[in-house]
Order: sequence, then structure tokens, then C-alpha cells
Amino acid sequence: MDDLTRKSLKNVRYESRSNTIPSGIRGRFFSPFIIALGASPLLISLLASLPQLVNALVQLTSSLAFHKQLARKRTILIAVALQSLTWLVFIAIALWLRNPLLVVITGIAFSAFDGLMAPLWNSWVGDLLPLEKRNRFFGKTSRMNSFITFGIIITAGFLLSYAPEEYLFEMFAGLFTVSFVARLASFYFFTQIHDPKQEDVPQVSARAEIKGVLGTAFGKFLLFLLFFYLAIYVSAPFFAVYMLRDLGLSYLTYTLLIAVSVLANALMSLYWSRHADKLGTRTIVLITGLATPILPLLWLISTNVFYLGFIQLLGGFIWAGFNLGSVTYLFDAVPKHRRAHSTAYISVVTSIGMLVGATLGGLLVTTLPAWTPPAGVSSIYFSMFVLSAGLRLIVVLGFLRYIKKVTPPQDMHDTRQLFVQLIAVDPTRLMMGNTVKGINTGYRRIESSRQQLLNAQRATLFQSKRMLLDLHEYATQRQAKRLEKETTAAISAVSKATVSDKLLSKVALRKIERQTKSLSEGFDASYLKKKMARLEGEPRRRSLTGIEASLAKQEKAAVKATKQLVKELKK
Repeated sequence: MDDLTRKSLKNVRYESRSNTIPSGIRGRFFSPFIIALGASPLLISLLASLPQLVNALVQLTSSLAFHKQLARKRTILIAVALQSLTWLVFIAIALWLRNPLLVVITGIAFSAFDGLMAPLWNSWVGDLLPLEKRNRFFGKTSRMNSFITFGIIITAGFLLSYAPEEYLFEMFAGLFTVSFVARLASFYFFTQIHDPKQEDVPQVSARAEIKGVLGTAFGKFLLFLLFFYLAIYVSAPFFAVYMLRDLGLSYLTYTLLIAVSVLANALMSLYWSRHADKLGTRTIVLITGLATPILPLLWLISTNVFYLGFIQLLGGFIWAGFNLGSVTYLFDAVPKHRRAHSTAYISVVTSIGMLVGATLGGLLVTTLPAWTPPAGVSSIYFSMFVLSAGLRLIVVLGFLRYIKKVTPPQDMHDTRQLFVQLIAVDPTRLMMGNTVKGINTGYRRIESSRQQLLNAQRATLFQSKRMLLDLHEYATQRQAKRLEKETTAAISAVSKATVSDKLLSKVALRKIERQTKSLSEGFDASYLKKKMARLEGEPRRRSLTGIEASLAKQEKAAVKATKQLVKELKK
């Protein structure tokens, strides 16, 4: 991969993150916005489905234009600039117009520009990305975008929840302004992405193209998506209405529940991308598809906020796998030169399913009676939840044999075992692995701290011994000085007390010499002092018993001998 492509992919990530802000606000807060404007259930369902159909039709037109070598980069830049202007219309609706029908109309225009860009953008990114890095790139990008969406949802929900009632629409206008600025940033990042040279695309008629698609595994996958999204959108537009109107949740609680799903989607995107590389996208799509009928039925059990958060957590995990599997199935099943068309076909088919399902749900919800499930709340939307769950199960089971493998998975196992592994064992193993890893990390930190403490104790003990040696040396020097002083005093006393007996003085001086020599052998100074006292008393007693006469004669000789001995001791 050259530097130009690497730089372009970096700007692809930046563009995707900046586009996540308006996409998150549009996808999560248009329904609360139109509900606050007082829209009917049918208009709410049309907002969720009709813009998607227009998006798909424009995608098909855009793919045909791309078929004729329409410039990708220039077309996308024009579409992004025009789409940015639609946010100004939403700001005007929030501040002055306050008409829910205008929200639907402007939403259709917004989706039309999205549809113009989608096939060109998918083809553009497909040319930039090597095949072996595709799943990992999409997984990481999707995870980061989910984290950004999570932050946007939390912030927007907090602002809307704590905004005064009279300033609620002004707060919506503020969110739309942020989306406008973020879309302008997205326009800048598009200008920094390199558009590689496009390969020559074979010219095929529209009839031959459609006939060729219907006869392939990808064509059967399109039919599966058509009926699957029809089953989903029988109830999908009414979850927000159920939470805000029937349960009376605040905007903050509503956004927290939405954010839980987004966070779970972000955390599990990389997990699903790894399994997509190993097992194949068909298996991922079918397993997550079989799990989706459980989700709407769980809403009938309880209205506890924490329980609803669990449903959103499980839903984020399941939809992360299904969405990633659907996208990668497109890249695996379709040749490079037909990706733009195939993206348009997916959008058209899924949008038709959304429109039919949402319209059917919008018509039925006003005719079916409300009933009270174990959740304890009476709502007209519970019938839609049950109907949607049944239709999802029927569609997935009906298409099990028609969705073909497009890449052979590695180490394929029994479907039941694989279902248990993906849904229960591997996530549990992932959490347990992280827990054990955290415990091991904590143990290593404790062991490292203990080792550092032992090293500090050894260093302290060494310093203590060194200090003791220094103190011993210092004490020895002080003892030497004290001994020298005491020896001098003892010699002086002996010289005065033993002047009557020269021989006695020499004996005393020999004892003093021996005591002085004991310094090098470690004798205590107090012991030497006692010896000096004895030496001092002995000559005195003898001098008092009859040697006074010879004192004067021997005094000079004793003093001389003492001085001579002191000199020798000093040497």
C-alpha cells in the first residue's frame, strides 16, 4: 500500500467520523422531533420508510450513471454540499415552521442526496481497500463510529431532557446546527481522498443486469432482505413512540436506552468481523437473523428501565453481526465492477421492504385493539411487536436453504453448536478472558510492588549497616582521643605519686603502655579508666609508708623517664 492510498484511507476514517454526527442525530432524534411536533402514527411510519425508498431509487439511478463513468469524487462533493443545506431547512422547521409534514419532505431530500453518494462511495472505498484488510477496516471503523454516536446520543439526550419546555425546539435547532457544521467538515475530508483510476466497466443492459442478478446467490439474498426488512419495519417505527408516549420516559432515559444499543454495537463489531473472516458471512447473517425474533417479544415482559437496557444491549450485539454480515456478503458475492449496482439493488430492495412494512404497520396499528401483556402496560403497539416477531422467524426459516455460501468458511461445525458458541460461549469466554487478564495484571503489579519493597528494605538494611560502621569508626576515634587524654592525666598522676620509687614508676608506666595498646584490640575505655585509678592509688599508698625521704632525689628521674615513655608511645 503506497503513501497516497494510506493517507486517503486515513481521511476516509475522518470523513466517516464526521458524518457519524449528523447521521446519529438524524437516525435517533428525528422520531422524537416529529413526535414533539404532534405527528400521527402513519406519518411517523412514513418518516421511517419513505425517505429510504427514495434513497434506494436515487442509488439505482446513481449506479447507472456510474456505469457510464460518472466522476465519483465530483459527484459526491456536490451531493455533500447540497445535503448540508437540508440541515438549514431542519433548523428553520424547529425555530419557526413547526410542521411535521415538512420534516418528512426534507428528510426525503436528505435521503436522496445520500442515495446519490452511496454506490459511488462504496465503489470508491472498494478500490482503495485491499481485499485482505476489508473486514478488519470496516470492523474498526464501525466500532469507532459507534463510540462517537454513543457520545452524541448521550449529550443530545441530556440537553433535551433538561431543556425547559418552552425552549425544546430551540434545543433541537442547536443539534441540527451541530450536524450542519459536521457535514461541512465531511465535505473537507472528501476533498483530501484520492480517487484511483476506474477500470473499464462492461456495458450491460438494465434487463440483462436484473436477470443476471436474480439468477445468482446474491439475487436470492436480495429477496431475503426484502421480506426480512418488511417484517422488521412492521414494528420498528413504533418503539420510540412506545417509550416516549406510552411509557412516558424522559428524553434522557430514552437516549440512554438507545446509547446502550449503540455501545454494544461498537464493542461487538470487531468480534463479529473476526468471526466473519473465519466462518463466512452467510453463517453470521443466518444466526443473527434467527435471533432477531426474540427482540420484539422481550418488550412484552417488563417496563423496568434496567430490563429495557438489557434488551437494547442484546439487540446491539445481534444487529452488529447482522449488519456487518450483510455488508461483507455484498463484497464477497459481487464482482468488483458490479458493486455500485449491487449496492443500489440492496438499498432499493430493503427500502421497498421498509416502506411496505412501515405502511402496513401504520395502517394496522390504528385498527388493532390495545391489550395488556405481562409488562402491565396497555398499548396498541404490542400487536405490532408480536406480528413482527412471527414474520421475522418465518422469513429466516424460509430462506435458510436459498442463501448460498459465497466464501467457504474455515473449520465449519454443526449449526446448533456454532449458534451456542457465537451467542453464548465466545462472548462469555471474551469476558472471562478479560477478567483473568485483569487479575493476572493485578497480581503482577502486586508482585512488582512487593519486590520493590524488598529491594527498598535491603537498601535500607545496607545503609543501616554502613551507618553502624561509620558510627563505630567515629566512636573508636573518640575513644582514642579520650584514652590519650586519660593516659596523659594518669602519667602525670603517676609521676607525682611515684617520685619516691623509680622502679615503681617504671612498672606503672608498663601497665599504662599495655592499657594504651589495648585500644587496637577493642578494650573499653571505662575499663582502662578503672585501671588508671588503681595505678594512681598504688603508688600513693606506698609513698605514704616511708619513701618520703627519697622523693626529692628520684622526682627528676621519674619525670624524665615518664616523658621518654610518652614519646615512645606517641611514636
